[in-house]
Amino acid sequence: MLTGNKGEWSELYTFLKILADGRFHAADQDLNEINSLSYPVLAVIRTEGETTREYRRNSDYVSIVVNREEIARIPLERVQRKAQLLFEKIKASKATFTVPEISLFLADLFIEKLKAKSEDKGDIKVIIHDAYTGQQSMFDFSIKSELGRAPTLFNSSGATNFIFSIRNINDELLGEVNALNPNRGKIRAKLLKLHELGCELNFQGVSDRTFNCNLQLIDSFLPEILSHIVYYYYSGNGSSMQKLLELLNERNPLEYDLGISHPFYEYKLKAFLTDVALGMMPGSLWDGRYDATGGYLIVRDDGEIVCYHNYNRNEFQDYLIARTKLETPSSSKYDFGYVYKENNSYYIKLNLQIRFM
Repeated sequence: MLTGNKGEWSELYTFLKILADGRFHAADQDLNEINSLSYPVLAVIRTEGETTREYRRNSDYVSIVVNREEIARIPLERVQRKAQLLFEKIKASKATFTVPEISLFLADLFIEKLKAKSEDKGDIKVIIHDAYTGQQSMFDFSIKSELGRAPTLFNSSGATNFIFSIRNINDELLGEVNALNPNRGKIRAKLLKLHELGCELNFQGVSDRTFNCNLQLIDSFLPEILSHIVYYYYSGNGSSMQKLLELLNERNPLEYDLGISHPFYEYKLKAFLTDVALGMMPGSLWDGRYDATGGYLIVRDDGEIVCYHNYNRNEFQDYLIARTKLETPSSSKYDFGYVYKENNSYYIKLNLQIRFM
C-alpha cells in the first residue's frame, strides 16, 4: 500500500484533480483564479518504470492508452469522487499516511508509485489545448502544494554557501565570536559581534564553481546581489523576499542609477527566482533551458488547482517575490555560520535556502 507525506500525496491528487475537472485556471499573484484564462486538459502523461501511459480525458470517462492502444476506461465520475476523497484525507492527515480507500482505484489506473518518474523539475506532463497556437501542446509542470508544510523553492547544499572575507580580526577575536552560542540566532549573534568589533565583511565568492557560473549565466552581478540578500537575512533585517528586495532598493549596494526608477534589483531577483523554479539547480550545470516548460501548478488550501503558465509570466514572478522567504538550514550539515582561518585570512560562510510561505 502506498505511503507518503502531504506533499507526495498532493502530486497524485493533482493528477486526479485535473483529469476530474478537465481544466485549470491561471492565477494572479495572490493565487486567485483569473476567470478569463483557463487551460483545457486533454490528457496527462505518466511514466512508471519503463512504461509510459497516456490518460486521455473524455466527456464521461478517462481512457488509458499505452503505445496508442487503449487498455482501460475509468468512469469520469469515479475519478471525481476519488479525487475529492483523497483531498479530504490529505487535509485530515499528518506526517506520512496511507489511503486504503483508493488502493483498488489506483490499481485500476496502473499506479504503483505516488511520484511519477522525473529527473528534473517537471513533476507532471499535461497535454492541453493551447489557445495561443490553436493546437494541442504538451507541457511539463512543477507541482507545489499548500496542503502541507510550505515547500522549498531553492534547496540548500554545500554548493549554496556564500563566502565573506573578514578584515580587522585576529585569532583571539575569532575565538570570542565563535564562542557565542545563544539558544536562537547563533549566526545573527556572530554577525552582530563582528560589527561591534569593527570587523569588515566583503563578499569573496560562491563556494561552488558550477553554482557561481549558473548565477552568472542569469546575470553577471547576481552572485553579489544574492550575497547582500543573504547577509541582510542572517543579520536579522528580514526574511521575506519582498522585505529583502526593499532593503536592496534602499541601500543600493551595487550603486545602480535608480534616479529614473529602473527596477534593477527586482528584475534580476525575479529572473533568478523564475529560473530556479523552472530549471536551474545549484549543483548541476545549467544551460538556460527550462525543465518545467509549462510553469507551476499550485494546489491551494481549498483543493483547487491554479496555474502559473509561462504565458502569464508577470503574475508568476510577482507571486514568487510575494510568497517566498529565506530560512536557515542546518549549519553543521552544510558547514557555515562560523569564523574560520585559511592561509592567514579570516572568513565566514552564509548559506542560501528559499522556501515558500
